[in-house]
Amino acid sequence: MPKQAAKAKKNKVNFKNETSYLFISVGIVFLLLLATHNLSHFLKENTVLGVSTEKQNSRNEIVFWEVFLYDNRNYLDGWYELAQLRLSEGNFTGANEALMEIKRVSPNSEMLVKLRSAL
Repeated sequence: MPKQAAKAKKNKVNFKNETSYLFISVGIVFLLLLATHNLSHFLKENTVLGVSTEKQNSRNEIVFWEVFLYDNRNYLDGWYELAQLRLSEGNFTGANEALMEIKRVSPNSEMLVKLRSAL
């Protein structure tokens, strides 16, 4: 008779242990997912109010104006825009080159005076 009682205890499932095991497993999976998510945000490029995006856009604009002005050398507003973009990027020699082109196209331009004061 004691052998049957032992078998009965083995077949009986302890739901308290099973549910705690389930909750712990789900909690560990949740924490791993959360850690992965946070790690991906940590490794992402840090930007403050979209500065890196803005910098990339200004670089694209500079390339656009350089290509455009290669074909249209007498477009004064384009040279002014290129000088402004280069100046905002900190490229003073490039801004000076654009300034010289403005002087070549229109020596008495008001834009020329504004850019000289900015440099």
